[in-house]
Amino acid sequence: MSSKTRLKGMAKRLVSKGLCMRLIALVTIFSMSVIFYGFTDNEKEAEFKTVSIIDAEQHYEVVTQSETVAEAIALAGITLGENDIVSAELDAEINDGDVIYLNRSKLIYLETSGKVFEFYTNENTVGEALLTDGFLVGKYDEVIPDVNTATYDGMTISVKRVYIELSEITEEIPFETITVDNPNEYMGYENVLQEGVNGSSTRTYKLVTKEDTGVTAILIAETRKEPVKKIVEVGTKLVTPESMTVIKGKTPDGVPYSALPAMAQSNSKTVVYGNTAITPYGSFAFKDVIEFKATAYEGSSASNGIWAGQTATGRAPVYGVVAVDPSVIPLNSKLYIESADGGQSWIYGFCVAGDTGGAIKGNRVDLCYSTLEQCYQFGRRNCRVYILE
Repeated sequence: MSSKTRLKGMAKRLVSKGLCMRLIALVTIFSMSVIFYGFTDNEKEAEFKTVSIIDAEQHYEVVTQSETVAEAIALAGITLGENDIVSAELDAEINDGDVIYLNRSKLIYLETSGKVFEFYTNENTVGEALLTDGFLVGKYDEVIPDVNTATYDGMTISVKRVYIELSEITEEIPFETITVDNPNEYMGYENVLQEGVNGSSTRTYKLVTKEDTGVTAILIAETRKEPVKKIVEVGTKLVTPESMTVIKGKTPDGVPYSALPAMAQSNSKTVVYGNTAITPYGSFAFKDVIEFKATAYEGSSASNGIWAGQTATGRAPVYGVVAVDPSVIPLNSKLYIESADGGQSWIYGFCVAGDTGGAIKGNRVDLCYSTLEQCYQFGRRNCRVYILE
């Protein structure tokens, strides 16, 4: 016979008694059912079970007749958060000796790229928390605190983005020119024995870009290609009367070739050593050399009217007499005039500052030629004027 049937039978036998007795009987029957049967239909008493609950560093032991994990946790007075993880399903049946683990979620503040993000994690370290949240940390990014640091609720993690790239910079190294004396060649002679080649220097830098400190360049490698020197052979032999070659005819300026050294006939360039010039007309010392604009004139009456045949110094206006600005070159100064490229284009030669002119001011010089046609052919040219000692 079940416990409920017995209780009903006892209640019927008490109905005939007085009202007071019936109330006492009902209370007694109810109390007996609570004590002996615990509101269950089972005749056998429910068993007590001991369950351990591990909540981080907290350890709870619960002795209960409850049947589920959720009931055991509630009996221990533990409140679960929305993101907390329990090692077993809450509606799972518990057994004596069970151990239940609680993994509490922690609120994490993530600072990166000037922004702050919030997320919850159940992971134990910073690195695991970032990985689980799906946040990608670059190879060179700086994580503060370290990825192995234990997480805790309210923790702030800072990730500074760091970008690394390589950059190469190549610079040219100019070659050097050296000269080798050749005493068997006249001064002014030049011969390239070896062409110069520029070298190069290539530096490889590691560029480290941090979002808060900008770019830092670190030199990690350097390769260098040495330049090749240019070697020029130069003559050191002085021009002497014996070295002059007599050739018939005159230069376009009317100077006899017989008056020129051999080197002048090949139209070689004037060479200057200190205050000494080696020219096709010979060697001379000079006090100064000035760049001028040159024009040409002739002394006939067709060009000079009443001043024909006259100069400021009384000399006749012939080839070799030039007009200057006396404030720049004193009258009667001895000069040597050639083209601005060192006499390679043309040479006027030795002359004297013997005249002036209304339009000849500053660095201007007017060269006297024999005919008006020669003056037209000359036109206006750049020249170099040496003032002799």
